[in-house]
Amino acid sequence: TIFGKTSKGKSIPRDGAKIGDCLYVSGILGLSKIGLDNFNSDLKEFQESKRKYLVPQPRVDLGISLKNIANSMIDISDGLVQDATHLAKNSKLTVELNLCKIPLPNFKQLNKKLILNSALYGGDDYELLFSCNTLNESLVERLSKRMNLKLTKIGVFKKFKKEYLEFKNNNLKPKS
Repeated sequence: TIFGKTSKGKSIPRDGAKIGDCLYVSGILGLSKIGLDNFNSDLKEFQESKRKYLVPQPRVDLGISLKNIANSMIDISDGLVQDATHLAKNSKLTVELNLCKIPLPNFKQLNKKLILNSALYGGDDYELLFSCNTLNESLVERLSKRMNLKLTKIGVFKKFKKEYLEFKNNNLKPKS
C-alpha cells in the first residue's frame, strides 16, 4: 500500500465520468489471471502471462499522460467488471461494456469463454481503465501511438438505469 498526497485538481478522480464518455482500457486483459491459473505449467505459451502475474508493470507514465484527457480513472486490480463498476457507481452512471471490444490474449490451449472470464473477473492486471469525452478520442489515439501502447475503447457511459454495468454483444455469456 502506498499513501500519498496530490494538490487539489491534480489527480484524475474515480467519480468524474460524464454521460457519453468513452471507456478505454490499456493493454491486454486477463493475462495475470491466466498466469496464476497456469503457474505450474511448463508450456512456453504461458510464460508471458506468468510474468505479468509475478512482476506487474503499473502504467504510471500513461496515468500521468492522461492528466488533461481523462475524466475518471482506476487501475484494474480487482478485475474489469468490479473496477468499471467503481467508476460508474462513483459517477452515478451506467457503463455499457462491449464484450467484442475487450482486448483479450490469444491462447490456443484455452477456450474463449475462459479467456473472457479471466479478462472480466480476474484481477492484478494493473492496466488503466479511464473515461474521456468523445472529443478527446484523437488525443487518445495519438497517445497510444506515441507510447506504443494498446489503448482500446471498450464502452460508453450512459444515464443511470437500473444497474451500474451492462454488457453489450454478450454472445459468450460470462459468469455472473
